[in-house]
Amino acid sequence: MAAISIRDMLGVEIVSANPNITTGFGKYLKGKPAQFLAAADVAGQLRTDLTLASAGEAGFRLTLSEDVPLGSNGTTLTIDAATSAILGVYNRAGMQLLENTFLGKPLKVPQGQAFVAFSIRPTLAVGVNGDVGDLSFGMSAGSESEWRCYRPFVTTSSIRLDDAAKELLEHFVIPNDASDLREMRQLPTGTLACISGHGHLRIAASANVVAAFNPLASVDTLPKLGKLHVSGGASASVGVAATLTGEYQIRAQKVGDATVRLGFHTLKGREIEVTLSAKAGPGVSLGDKDLLAMLFKGPGGISVENRQDLMQAGITTQQLDRVVTAMNGGLSRKLEMAISARLASLREDEAAFLYDIDLATLDAAGAAAVDQALTGDLTALNALEPQLPAHGITLLQSQTDALRKKSVQWRINLLGVINVLSLSELVRTGTVLHDEESGELLVTDKVTSDRVGAAVASKQIRKLLYESTMMTLTYKAVGLDVNSDLAASQSFFLFDKSANRQRMSDFLDGVTALQLTDAGSAADLSAGVDDFGKSSLSLETTFDKTACERVFQAGGAQPGRDAYESIGKRALLALVKPGDPDAYRRIPLEQDALWRRLKDSGQSNFRFLLPPPITGGAAEALRVAMVTADYSVIVWWAQAMATAAERLADMATFLAGRHPTALDKDPQFQKRRVDLEDAVTKAIRRNTATFDDPWGLVALFMASGGTAAAAASIVSPRLTLFLPEPTVAAQQPR
Repeated sequence: MAAISIRDMLGVEIVSANPNITTGFGKYLKGKPAQFLAAADVAGQLRTDLTLASAGEAGFRLTLSEDVPLGSNGTTLTIDAATSAILGVYNRAGMQLLENTFLGKPLKVPQGQAFVAFSIRPTLAVGVNGDVGDLSFGMSAGSESEWRCYRPFVTTSSIRLDDAAKELLEHFVIPNDASDLREMRQLPTGTLACISGHGHLRIAASANVVAAFNPLASVDTLPKLGKLHVSGGASASVGVAATLTGEYQIRAQKVGDATVRLGFHTLKGREIEVTLSAKAGPGVSLGDKDLLAMLFKGPGGISVENRQDLMQAGITTQQLDRVVTAMNGGLSRKLEMAISARLASLREDEAAFLYDIDLATLDAAGAAAVDQALTGDLTALNALEPQLPAHGITLLQSQTDALRKKSVQWRINLLGVINVLSLSELVRTGTVLHDEESGELLVTDKVTSDRVGAAVASKQIRKLLYESTMMTLTYKAVGLDVNSDLAASQSFFLFDKSANRQRMSDFLDGVTALQLTDAGSAADLSAGVDDFGKSSLSLETTFDKTACERVFQAGGAQPGRDAYESIGKRALLALVKPGDPDAYRRIPLEQDALWRRLKDSGQSNFRFLLPPPITGGAAEALRVAMVTADYSVIVWWAQAMATAAERLADMATFLAGRHPTALDKDPQFQKRRVDLEDAVTKAIRRNTATFDDPWGLVALFMASGGTAAAAASIVSPRLTLFLPEPTVAAQQPR
């Protein structure tokens, strides 16, 4: 009896197939023969010439008479009788073989050929471990996947669809291990097998992590006058092991006499979840010594050969353990984001991983790596990538290879190092923690740590860094921070688990406000997409000494409070656009007369002065509160900036070109330093910003007259953008 048959509803056998026992259904079909039933219209089509058969886009539907078990070492999958098999026909040149569902190069029917495809949807048994040969392909236990095989036929020779289906079923490819790929050598070039579903892919790579140190001043203490020791760049090669979870497709296609192309493709427009361990080992492989050596290469650091060097500097073992824990947590998050960005930036024609397997030269090491990859574990293939081409494998595309070749910038904020001029002192007396959203590391001085506590949320971290940036710009502008070769940076990071079109529009407003793209281009990037999925925005500005000076001096003149208020209003107008749900916030920003009345009346009277649509209706209280908050933060910021500018001008007049270090013991200079620090600190401490948006970052950028350097990135499954980008343009929505 045939192992697989297709019968009509009367039980008449149309196709009788006896699969090759060394692969495919002959190797993995268990138990009694599989019988598929074809409706009358399908049965009639099966008896026609392949070139004349018309299956439509959906293909011919076949039903099973009973459940069919599949497995290699026992039953691991079942094709349920309630599901349908599909027989597809592709008999016109140029027809797409694969739906536009997964990313990857389009595959079309060549001239002079026709393809027949057969697909089934087996369910993976619960308890399957994902071992080599168990037909799991990394798919989630208990989930349904789709197995599809395409076989080409030459149209110059007449063949009926039923005969073509027989050949396809007898040589149906199930790419379970390297031996199954070797069997494809006997099949026609173009034969294609696809496995699709939801599961987990394990990957491993090394990444060159470069520490981007951000030396900042504390708001709480007076800075020392002196140079920070800078030892040069700090970087480390970090081992990364990650799990990618989501929808993916494995493709194995014969592309030459002895070559099979093996690809792993992600679902178009859907995110892949990336998870790493939060500690060194399974997720991030970097020893404590290397982590600490990276940190202490920062400004004000010391040479570190081992922990003893740091313990001699007064840092306890318990403190070092906490530092390592914070660094591992931040680095894990940063590398998760780097891998996610790589996957999100794939082009529509690009696979996540793609290899050519030379069946004639595939050796034991290569075959073992392929076997493992077909279980969803690509770590052995990833490990071979630096050697390829070798072992019978040629690398075509790999996100781990791309990660290996590109540096990952990891920001380490040193809040207070300008004040103490010693990184070991900062670590010994302060606190080290990481931002769970962005992965940035934050080392705070003791006074700041005592004021805010050790447990700090992302908003609090943004607030601390913003205040510290304002103070740092003040010191650099007047020369009290003599480390003029070290720039100060500010960043804003926001992650949204389910970004809609408005949220993406808000993200793009931030990019536009930093003059990295124009409003028209930004609108085009988000057009036509309602759901962007998990999305992140990262903005960064960097201030050298010239930019710092420009913040407090416009055209040689000292800006006053009104000038800074104007900048603050422009910054908010850049982030709240006409047509936004909260566009009412623009009204007092655009009407100078109304703004003056608000300033004259006091906040308790705002609801009597603000016009509709701010007032009136059920949302009045909320809208008045929002406008009041906008007003408060702009007025606070303008006053703080004007105070700093005024005191800087006084200090500059006093210095009269003299270097601050030459006056370190001068009582008048000391008094002016204290007065400046007190005045600016008091102004900054009145901060009422919530830091839900990048307004503060944009305002400082605008205050610099655009002289600060700016960079931005947006990462989502539907839109990925890195600016400035010298060679690669933004990815359009997918």
